[in-house]
Amino acid sequence: MEKPYKAIVFDFDGVIIPDSDEVKRNAWPYVLRPYGPRALALLDEAHQRFGRGKGGDRFDILRYIYTELGEPAANIEELVRISAEQFDRYMQEGILKSGVSAQTQVALKRLAEKFPLYVNTATPVAAIQKTVHALGIKDLFVGILGRPNSKIENFRLVASKQNATPEEILFVGDSDTDAKAAAEFGCVFVGFGNDLTNDWLRAPQQFPVVASLAQLDDLSGFS
Repeated sequence: MEKPYKAIVFDFDGVIIPDSDEVKRNAWPYVLRPYGPRALALLDEAHQRFGRGKGGDRFDILRYIYTELGEPAANIEELVRISAEQFDRYMQEGILKSGVSAQTQVALKRLAEKFPLYVNTATPVAAIQKTVHALGIKDLFVGILGRPNSKIENFRLVASKQNATPEEILFVGDSDTDAKAAAEFGCVFVGFGNDLTNDWLRAPQQFPVVASLAQLDDLSGFS
């Protein structure tokens, strides 16, 4: 029996733009290069504390690095601001260069005709809204949500706006933390297989996995 959904929610990095995580990995050395190898070593530590799925963001990562580098406390917030702007510029340019594939655009347009679509990402909300607007796909989404809210908090916003139960919301993500967030909230989860971020296309999972957003049409509840 097919189950209708009241909203479809997408993670952004690794899903809408499958190689955006690679752009992000390259952005960090670009921003931190004036501080040399020590800053890159601290980057690994910062990601362990504040990286994807840890509840932090780029501001937390930068703040940790500059603190550990011994920068004066009075200077840290300004350094964080400047570096975050550099990071954002690099990300915007890299993601715009990658662009949204024609296949993904067609799939999103088709889905948007049937369901309210949302983005729910750990990227700061101002940055992700700017990115989605620059990519020319903003009008396909009812809402573009990011930090400082957690993904769970953003799911609650979607549920409230759509008058939906968790089971009436479907979330498409590409990481174990996405799957855990969906399970915690209680919504349906579909994994997006992405060789850059997971091995879901090579091994059976406890949830359905698609290799492209066009394949969502093959799942129940989408006709």
